[in-house]
Order: sequence, then C-alpha cells, then structure tokens
Amino acid sequence: MLVAWPLGALGLLAWSQPIAFHGLSGLNHTLAAALALQATAQRRGGVWPLVLLVVLAVKLVMEQAWLHPVVADVSWPFPVVVAVHLSGAAAGAAIASAALWLAHPVNQGRR
Repeated sequence: MLVAWPLGALGLLAWSQPIAFHGLSGLNHTLAAALALQATAQRRGGVWPLVLLVVLAVKLVMEQAWLHPVVADVSWPFPVVVAVHLSGAAAGAAIASAALWLAHPVNQGRR
C-alpha cells in the first residue's frame, strides 16, 4: 500500500491541466480498491468485497473524472479533484493485482 498511494498521486500527470489537491480521498479510494480486490480474490468477507468493488466502479463512472477532473459546486467549500479518486483506485487495483499474482503458488518459483 505504501507504493500505491504515491502512484495514485502520480496518476494525475495523465491529465493535461496541472492539478493540485489536499486531503486523503485518493488514499481512501486506493485502499478501498486494493483491499476489496484482495478480499474478493481470496474469497474472504463473503459477498461484501465484491459489492464494494461494484459500488466503487459505479461511483467512478458517475464522477466521469476523464471528462471533468476537478468538480466545483456552490454547496461545497472547495473544488473536489475527482481525478485523484480514479487514479487512486486504479493504483490500488494495480498494486493489489500484482501482489496477488506474485503470491500465487504458480509464481512462487519465478522469484
């Protein structure tokens, strides 16, 4: 997880406009994606990790960060960088997938 957090922030370089942000929402999305993916793959937690993955995916699709990386609303005291939600979730999923792949018994002899 220590690798996924900075990767999520570096994912903001994919957007053409410079984006600065404060807060931990990107880290929350990183952890949610990584932990839910790992729990789903290891069949722990029943159906809830899969539900979390689906809800997270729906949320990210609804935010449409690829179209609007920063969203401002008059009811919010600050703009929300939804791009960091998407890049954080992608980094968490990538790191969790790599960890699961490396931990698979078939790959144990390849290290």
